[in-house]
Amino acid sequence: MLRVVAILAVVVQHATNTGPHDHPELGGLPWAFTLLIGANSILIISAYFVCVTLARRPPIYFLKHRLARLIPVYLVAVVLTFAAIKLVAPAGWKAVQASDILPNMMLMQPWVGVPYIDFSYWTLTIQIPAFIAAAALAGSGLVRGRGVPVLAWLIILVPLGLRWFLDDPFVARIFGALVLHHAHFFAVGIVIWLWSTRRIGVVHALALLGASAYAQVIQLGHDIPSSIGVGVMVVLMCFAALGPDWDIAPIRALRKPIRWLAGISYGVYLVNQELGYILARRLLDVGVGPWPRFVLVVAAAITFGWVLTRFVEQPIYNALTAAVPPLRRAARVQMLRTMRLALAVRLGWAVRTGVAGQIQSGSLGASPDRALASPRPVNHASTVIASPRTAPTEESLVSFTIHSR
Repeated sequence: MLRVVAILAVVVQHATNTGPHDHPELGGLPWAFTLLIGANSILIISAYFVCVTLARRPPIYFLKHRLARLIPVYLVAVVLTFAAIKLVAPAGWKAVQASDILPNMMLMQPWVGVPYIDFSYWTLTIQIPAFIAAAALAGSGLVRGRGVPVLAWLIILVPLGLRWFLDDPFVARIFGALVLHHAHFFAVGIVIWLWSTRRIGVVHALALLGASAYAQVIQLGHDIPSSIGVGVMVVLMCFAALGPDWDIAPIRALRKPIRWLAGISYGVYLVNQELGYILARRLLDVGVGPWPRFVLVVAAAITFGWVLTRFVEQPIYNALTAAVPPLRRAARVQMLRTMRLALAVRLGWAVRTGVAGQIQSGSLGASPDRALASPRPVNHASTVIASPRTAPTEESLVSFTIHSR
């Protein structure tokens, strides 16, 4: 549910605040949702579920499934958004070129100085490196037990320390490219997991959250309302992490639509901003008023997000993560028969060769030149772990992971 709240906060904030700010001709509604809590909450949720997954699954499993879910549909979204900018948006709508597509696909925008085709993609430039680093640290065994709280402290303190060296262009480039001024949100997700699993106590958790709040003020400015909004989301995440799922009548009645929206949340995130702005402009051109325009933009984001999830994300994810199906029984039997026949032929050939060698040698009791292969084949048991569906399971606080998903 909290993922749904976060993604809707992103969509509404873009439609009512960022859109009119970036394109003043769109005008505005009588109200604007200005709280920057959606994407930041997605980062926290994402970090929490990184910990949950790595505690249960091997790092390679985590990384394979996470990247299979995030990367392919992102690449499609980049191409679709660029095409919409060039074919549907008014002339001069946004200064992006065909040469910007590849850096955007490779998430190299801040490294090479090209514009984001859709600025929402900034969360992936911090999430993908964070996922790779988490898998590497977990696989190496460097971060276990007490090392996890230490890692949370480092995620908060190292970016704060680097701020002293931002006058150096090299440090500033790394700091900006990795979006380190948002790194403390990952620490908050780790803290929620540590506290909910009783790996740290309340005092330690509060100290980490207090340091994160300080980092929030230093790194992102004195936007107190947004900081309070993120704080409220953190409190709700703590309650949700304790489980079981909230059994409250309104939430219970909305369980199915909540799960459905959570399942398409990453697709909604990928298409809501730039495509939403273009749609709002075209609706304005045909005389659609502010409120109907707002409703249509939100509905379009959900619809496009569902299409992207249903026809791009899910099929590709399932194909990339599907286990090799076990052989049918008849095929296994036939394979064993073929192996036995091949083994018998090999054994007969070896015996004949050995006997001929002994006869030619003319000496009794001579041993063959080479040992015979064992007639008993060695079987290797294998297990297949069922792949999770793309629909939110372990990625839901009742289910950016921002689906950053």
